[in-house]
Amino acid sequence: MIAALGMLLTLLLRPAPQNPSPRTDSTETIKRSVVGETGTMQAVRVTYLRGAVEPPGPHGYDAVLVPIDPGLSVELEGQRVEWTPGVPILLPRGAPHRVRNAASDAVTFISVRVLNQADPYPADEAREGGSAGRVTTSGVTLVRHAMEKYVRVATFRFERGGVMRAETGDRTDAMIVLAAPAPLVRQIGGSIAEGRVEAGTVLVVQAGVPFSLRNPGEQPFEVVRISVAAAARPPR
Repeated sequence: MIAALGMLLTLLLRPAPQNPSPRTDSTETIKRSVVGETGTMQAVRVTYLRGAVEPPGPHGYDAVLVPIDPGLSVELEGQRVEWTPGVPILLPRGAPHRVRNAASDAVTFISVRVLNQADPYPADEAREGGSAGRVTTSGVTLVRHAMEKYVRVATFRFERGGVMRAETGDRTDAMIVLAAPAPLVRQIGGSIAEGRVEAGTVLVVQAGVPFSLRNPGEQPFEVVRISVAAAARPPR
């Protein structure tokens, strides 16, 4: 009886298992490189070489895959998911999934991971049109939208001259991914840049930081915006 009670006490006092951190290392067939981080998100450029397979199994974090190249095969909870460049795939934390490259060429994508430090997404930010009025747009259209408890994923189409801005910053942390090359005028905080950006470019915009994006070109393009509840900032 004493032994049984001791074993029960040990089990009760044992720390709960922690979800492993997302992988950022490379293997022989999967290459990874961190391209952006905040306190709650991590963006990684991933390349699957021919034959690369991620073993089936859930993760303890949400992940958003933004395809750059065609060719990967994805299964989510036993169902095949279409892999289309520029169209994000949201893998909710805990959902069984499998990713493999059956193509003859290497395939690259951006993986944005929502880390365990993230808080649930603010209920008053969940509207499809933006972030409680802080982010304004002109010539920009919401194309698709998906949400989970901790993350919002939205694809926006920038027409010629289209602008997205938040003059006083947004209430959420965000990563903005361009899945195809495009001309872009961008201002994030005090940093201003103009010119053509490459496919797979990730722009990190933290809460409270003013930003502006504009399409100066003739052709429209799309961006994927992944946003989460803002990380707590230490007092200045």
